[in-house]
Amino acid sequence: MATNVIKIKRSTGNSAPSSLNAGELAFTGGAGSQGNNGQRIFIGDPANSNAVTVIGGNYFTNLMDHVHGTTTASSVLIVDSNKSSSELRTAALYLGTSGSDTLVTSTAAELNKLDGTTATVASLTYGKDLYDTGVTASEFDTLDGVTLTTTELNIIDGDNSATSTTLAAADRVVTNDAGVMKQVALSDYTTFFSAALTSTPNVTSVGTLTALQVDNTNINGNTISTTNSNGDLTIAPNGSGNVVMTTDTLSVTATEGESATLLLSADESDDNGDDWSVINATSNTLTFNNDISGSAVAQLTLTPHATVASSTTAVAGNATIAGTLGVTGVLSPTTHVDMPDNANVKLGTGDDLKIYHDGTNSYIENDTGALKIATETSGIAVTVGHTTSEVTFGDNVTVTGNLTVSGTTTTVNSTTVAIADPIFELGASGSDDNLDRGISMKYNSSGAKTAFMGFDDSDGKFTMIPDATDTNSVFTGSVGVLKANIETGNTGVTVGSSIPFSDSSGTLTLQNIDALDATTEATIEAAIDTLSNLTTVGTIGSGTWQGTVLALAYGGTGLNAVGTSGKILVSNGSALAYQDIDGGTFS
Repeated sequence: MATNVIKIKRSTGNSAPSSLNAGELAFTGGAGSQGNNGQRIFIGDPANSNAVTVIGGNYFTNLMDHVHGTTTASSVLIVDSNKSSSELRTAALYLGTSGSDTLVTSTAAELNKLDGTTATVASLTYGKDLYDTGVTASEFDTLDGVTLTTTELNIIDGDNSATSTTLAAADRVVTNDAGVMKQVALSDYTTFFSAALTSTPNVTSVGTLTALQVDNTNINGNTISTTNSNGDLTIAPNGSGNVVMTTDTLSVTATEGESATLLLSADESDDNGDDWSVINATSNTLTFNNDISGSAVAQLTLTPHATVASSTTAVAGNATIAGTLGVTGVLSPTTHVDMPDNANVKLGTGDDLKIYHDGTNSYIENDTGALKIATETSGIAVTVGHTTSEVTFGDNVTVTGNLTVSGTTTTVNSTTVAIADPIFELGASGSDDNLDRGISMKYNSSGAKTAFMGFDDSDGKFTMIPDATDTNSVFTGSVGVLKANIETGNTGVTVGSSIPFSDSSGTLTLQNIDALDATTEATIEAAIDTLSNLTTVGTIGSGTWQGTVLALAYGGTGLNAVGTSGKILVSNGSALAYQDIDGGTFS
């Protein structure tokens, strides 16, 4: 079999082609150099007005034909696997990024001075910084022969000026300890002087004391306190003597986070209920407690608020009020108000509304105006009656909102039922209940019967059953005849499971015909045979074409035979022909 040959545009010279079409290739076979265009491949650049552009050639590949990492004259520099090259020469060396690079002016001799040095960058930088401080060699010589240790130098470390300082026990004083200089804590001096004072004879007179400690009791200023952990302070007069305080205010102040308690104990606190306590808790409540059987029981609690009217008083037990109880605020029982039979709750200035129970029935009686049972906020439900009780309205009932009936059966015995709404909604769409939707009509024709017209859930279609069987809202039976004029949509009329007709913009279409009888088929075939021009056909799956050659204008080749082996069918400008693809030559 012959080989197809595709040739690009070419030249034996070393000059670039004058022009190229977009994507067109060309090659120059003449000797190439840096100054000419020999041994190069060109393309017409479609993104640059088809400019003749160099894209490769053996001139460039020859420049890279050497061992990687070996610097070769008049060749490309290629590093080896270690990113190295055997030799690199440059007239000038710049370091840094583009735009901020710096020319290296050091000579080779200057750079060679660092050859063999072991100094680190840190040590070199330290020497420079020390030199910059101005320290001289003679100043370093001053330290020559000094035998001070670091510890001894640290003793005198600090400020050399006289200042006022608050001394602490851990502060140090330099002391000569048997010929060795040491820092001695002030607490050691305290221990020494305390022991020295202890060994002195009895002191018969002292000056003004700022504090006095006797056993576990400390007196300091205006404060008497105990020194032992959690120790009690007891003031106990001899015999029947009393503790008398001449003051306008007795203050009991608890420690942070604790409650303040005033404890009153009667009869030596040896009987049940002898102890009463008044406690100001950390929650700011004031509680009166009684110690009953060893446990503190709150009898009365006062809870303050920003205003007195908002404060609360809680009485734990029963409270008996012999007179009238006047409440200027809100009466808010936590359980109930207990009232006997025939005792009234009266509301209104004239006692117009009474609520009471007579022992048998309960009553809400309104003497003036309308009785309104409602909520002031939309969305809050109002419930009348029990789930099993009967509610009777003895007068007309008007529902201004929505009416929802949730029972099993709704019976309407009205003579006339009028529904003003244009839409009558049946059923719910919350879940698939497999029930039918529609109208069930009861009548008698030689017996009680039910007719159904509506949506059949089982097959998703509307149906009419004159004599239907109702099985829990699922209707079955033979469909009836609908007597009416019927106008269908574009989908047409359904016969069985097929739609033989459809309509689009007034055009009736015959469709979904699976078979034709002999008469219909003969009629259609005779109509096709008499057609003068057949302009459109479907897919022809078989048969033999015996007409003339198909022209180019009708999708043909205009040819009735194939060309020579190895040729390609291309356009010659006016017709199709079999020939080679050749880009031609240029000079």
